[in-house]
Amino acid sequence: GSPIITTSIGSNREVTLDGEIALIVEPMKTDQLADAIVTAASDPDLCHQLGRRARDRFLDCYTHPKMLSGYHRLYSTLLEDIEHAHRVSSVLPAHDRR
Repeated sequence: GSPIITTSIGSNREVTLDGEIALIVEPMKTDQLADAIVTAASDPDLCHQLGRRARDRFLDCYTHPKMLSGYHRLYSTLLEDIEHAHRVSSVLPAHDRR
């Protein structure tokens, strides 16, 4: 895998395990970006480690089958929760259904 340099916006920090698999810079901080690029370019071992960790993370969490499985579990849980809520509300007196 290739090393990643990313900004800390959105869920990037979470996805990259707070910097374990990527170099993270603050948005709009071109000096930090330049430093990260120089760091990556001057340290092949670091690049190899980051790239390997990123690839491993991808294979563990983000392949097509893993993502489909995760969404299937999420939607199944949501549907079960909705069905449970409907069953509970159907046995409540009308004035308690809100």
